[in-house]
Amino acid sequence: MRYKVPEWWLEWRVYIPMSSASSVETRRRLFYRSAHRGCKEMDILLGAFAGNNLHLLRAEKLANYEVIVDLDDETLYSYIVGRVEVPDNIDRELIGLIADYARRK
Repeated sequence: MRYKVPEWWLEWRVYIPMSSASSVETRRRLFYRSAHRGCKEMDILLGAFAGNNLHLLRAEKLANYEVIVDLDDETLYSYIVGRVEVPDNIDRELIGLIADYARRK
């Protein structure tokens, strides 16, 4: 399951602080963080999901996705495979989308 760099990623090359980031810059930053996590399995899984789905998410879901990306790899993997129940402060619908994407690929 390889991912390709989305076209919107290539449009912006400058660093802009998160506080003033636009939607495209936020997606670019989240894509990078998804694809470069440290655990190869999560790099592939979240990188592929982000490359194919971040452009579909609205601002609220992007904020929720950022909370998910902030989780450590082991915890996030446990949520995705269903080993551990997802707590209320994490977007269950978004975790479900990631899990469905992982199952299809």
